[in-house]
Amino acid sequence: MGEVLSKDEVDALLKGVSEGSVPGARGVQGPAAVRPCDLTVQERALYGRLPGLDRVFDVFIRNLRGTIEGTLGDIGGLSLSGVELLRYGSWTHRFPRAQSVHMFKLAPLHGNGLLLLSPTLAAAALEVAFGGKTRRSKAIEEREYSLIETRVLQRFVIRILGDFQEAWQVIEPLELTIVRSESHFSHAVIATDDAVALVAEVRILLESEEELSLTVCIPYGALDPLRAKLAGEIDALAEDRGPSWMGQMRERIDDVSIDVSVELGSCLVSLRRLVALKEGDMLVLDTRKDDPVVVRVEGLPKFYGMPGLARSGHAVRVLGRVGRRA
Repeated sequence: MGEVLSKDEVDALLKGVSEGSVPGARGVQGPAAVRPCDLTVQERALYGRLPGLDRVFDVFIRNLRGTIEGTLGDIGGLSLSGVELLRYGSWTHRFPRAQSVHMFKLAPLHGNGLLLLSPTLAAAALEVAFGGKTRRSKAIEEREYSLIETRVLQRFVIRILGDFQEAWQVIEPLELTIVRSESHFSHAVIATDDAVALVAEVRILLESEEELSLTVCIPYGALDPLRAKLAGEIDALAEDRGPSWMGQMRERIDDVSIDVSVELGSCLVSLRRLVALKEGDMLVLDTRKDDPVVVRVEGLPKFYGMPGLARSGHAVRVLGRVGRRA
């Protein structure tokens, strides 16, 4: 096939277009308007893009602070470091060492999520559970957790999932329950390595300035049924409830009854003595009559105070919150 245009004719045509003597195509933009786009890359930050998701994590962070303080005592700070879409494989490969990994259901959605406790957070929770203090905690060496340690961490995780479940009420009621707990991702796989997952990391700063963290990972595809609500439709629903909705919620919460108890003291006895106890025997507590006592709210230590009498009955004067005692 012969040439349609010679080289000289092509050069003349291009020169005419650039000088304006030959009309060019309208609306065609130059190379400056071209931007490369890789359609296979889906990893990106989500905060601010899905208003409904932002609201879920805002409520989660507020609820979570109470749970963390109830377990570890007062903390210096708690914040959400980011909500991102990441390749599941690239995220899990960030953690070569053993972890406290907990798989949970997202009923009625399909699929499971993961809640990851950093080694330092797991160590702090175990330290406090067995009578220690968070300032003495350090990361647990790379090993399998014992059955007792796993049970203690599961109780902690159940409370965290309760906060996360409550936060989802602003979008859709979900039931989050633990499936199992593992020490490594290889035993708790929730997606393929190339699948996209929603990853949210929460950073916890202790008063000793030690930083702990926990991470929530959910397959992004599991949230497909809620995508419209997460994109913002929930905002219109909230506006329809009217300005008095929050006030009505506060009034109902104010009427909720909670259990408050006072711990006068404790003592350590042998099993032989325990089974031999009879009426009239005396147990000597580890506190004196003028020592402060611990005030527990729903079984959790929240305040310390001084016992006394008020209106011919026993009473406790609250002196401060647990964790701030000098």
